[in-house]
Amino acid sequence: MATPREDWLDDEDELELEERSLADELIDDLLPPEFDWRGVVRRHPVPALLVALAGGYWLGRTKGREIVGALSDLASAEISDRVGALAGDGEDRS
Repeated sequence: MATPREDWLDDEDELELEERSLADELIDDLLPPEFDWRGVVRRHPVPALLVALAGGYWLGRTKGREIVGALSDLASAEISDRVGALAGDGEDRS
């Protein structure tokens, strides 16, 4: 029988796998299927990290306000839905 600590670790591993698979899906959709980006990252981790850092910086500088606005709208809608559900209006806006 698993201890509560082991159960917690299993849940964390499952969550990490879900997150990783979403990121993998995104990258797989962006790059050609014949490009082995996982192999490139394994062979060249520091340059891969620097490319990701530069890409994130560029994206933040060029689209940062739009991204923050979209995330704010998403968070606001989610909070509104949950408050509505707690208040009992029963309307799901998603």
